[in-house]
Amino acid sequence: MTKSIIDQLQVIEHTHITDEEAKFHSDNLKKAITLRKSAEEVLGYFKRRKDNRIYQMRSTCRICYSKWHREYYGEKVEL
Repeated sequence: MTKSIIDQLQVIEHTHITDEEAKFHSDNLKKAITLRKSAEEVLGYFKRRKDNRIYQMRSTCRICYSKWHREYYGEKVEL
């Protein structure tokens, strides 16, 4: 786990969606996360820390997640 990955994740810490939208975004984000092992490692890191960032990551809107994914991996992710 490098610090740069954690720094990149700071970009997607948003909570600007409603509770109703959260499940939709959560399901799509889980699908996207499984595409890359390093993304799964990041998710595991926040689970181990047991802070609220895991919730924020799962509830991130598609636009924000796509932006982070494009910046981190240099490619667009289809959700």
